[in-house]
Amino acid sequence: MDLRFVESFLLVAKEKSIAATARRQSVTAAAVSQRLAALEAELGVKLVTREGRHTAITSEGQALIPSMQGMLDIQRDMARLLAADTLTGVLRFGAISTALGQYGSKLVSHLNSQAPEVTLQVSPGTSEELYDAVRERRLDAAIIVKPPFALPKALRFDRLAAQKIGIFRQRNHAASAPYVVYDRNSWGGAQCWKALLESDSDPNVICEMDAPEVIAQIVIQGLGQAVLPDWEGLPDTAGTTFVPLGHERTIGLIYWQRDARSPLTKQLKRALGVA
Repeated sequence: MDLRFVESFLLVAKEKSIAATARRQSVTAAAVSQRLAALEAELGVKLVTREGRHTAITSEGQALIPSMQGMLDIQRDMARLLAADTLTGVLRFGAISTALGQYGSKLVSHLNSQAPEVTLQVSPGTSEELYDAVRERRLDAAIIVKPPFALPKALRFDRLAAQKIGIFRQRNHAASAPYVVYDRNSWGGAQCWKALLESDSDPNVICEMDAPEVIAQIVIQGLGQAVLPDWEGLPDTAGTTFVPLGHERTIGLIYWQRDARSPLTKQLKRALGVA
């Protein structure tokens, strides 16, 4: 059984779309359809059905998902074992946008010096997206906001920084100025929203987005104020002020516990300053 075909099926099950799967795998939709047809012929069961523009997984296909995921896990574990004592291969790394500016260049510089045979693939995203990607083994590690729930024992979160949360505004703006809000559905944004409500029970919200850097620029342009984490890249201009609100956003490195002692993980942690 071709595991590339298995991976295509599992992605279709997740994305509910052949076209989306094709984009993720950098192949054509026709190629994905052919892979599914080959799997169905080999297994002798129908795996997918079409429902308009969407693709649904049959009951037989649903029953096979855990076993197929296990096959891919075994393949990846074998690759890790073979490369356990070497510093070669691809490091699939993810990071939230505010962490990329702080840690990206350090990571590239360190790996270029200490592990020149390693190819670094960097994927930006939200904390929730990156957490899912690590959990599903689409990424090896990622810098995210600390999840608002207990992690599975198989995953590990190493703290990188605790960033103060506070009001970022123009010095000449009144406390009643409208707010540009860090997306309340994001993990970091939810923490900022909680801090904001403790400071202002009825804030005047004019805009909401999951883009702290853009929000900071909007504040600098004098269009409002915001509650943000004080990350290293938060602009510090003569015309702005940051007032801590007694809350913090913790960011850290998430990865699989079983990879903790691998040479590549050790180099990654050294690059990021993780003890």
